[in-house]
Amino acid sequence: MSKLKLQDLIDAISLQFDDSIQLLDRNTGEIFLVSFEDMYLAENIYQDSDLSDLPDWQKETVRLALDVIMHEGTDKYIQIPTKWQINEYRIMEKFCSTISSGRMQTILYETIRGKGAFRKFKNAVCRLNLEPAWYKYYEEELRKIALVWCEDNQIEFD
Repeated sequence: MSKLKLQDLIDAISLQFDDSIQLLDRNTGEIFLVSFEDMYLAENIYQDSDLSDLPDWQKETVRLALDVIMHEGTDKYIQIPTKWQINEYRIMEKFCSTISSGRMQTILYETIRGKGAFRKFKNAVCRLNLEPAWYKYYEEELRKIALVWCEDNQIEFD
């Protein structure tokens, strides 16, 4: 297997979409995004036929989805941590506890309660000039998650 670039994994973990999954190809060390639409097309329409009627931009993604389906149950592809597994809310909560100013800490804790917590938190971080600290903290938390995931899955990385 080619080694995974750890920063690629961190970037993929930070960029999640509700309509797709991200997979690591253990053979190449590359991370791919596969949409649920492409998985559907691969499973239900193009399993045994050619892809000539698809637009050029979609042929490669459906081919990848077909390969994922063909290798289901093997260890060729492994899903990277999802946004649900990383628990961004918990990361925000932990960040709040790192703020030394009691006033700012209180403001941040208040923003993560109730509806719209993510938007309110990010607005408050900006308003309080904590953006550099937040992004540095967030990146480090994602790095820790990526390292644990690599260890748990015996993935070598650079």
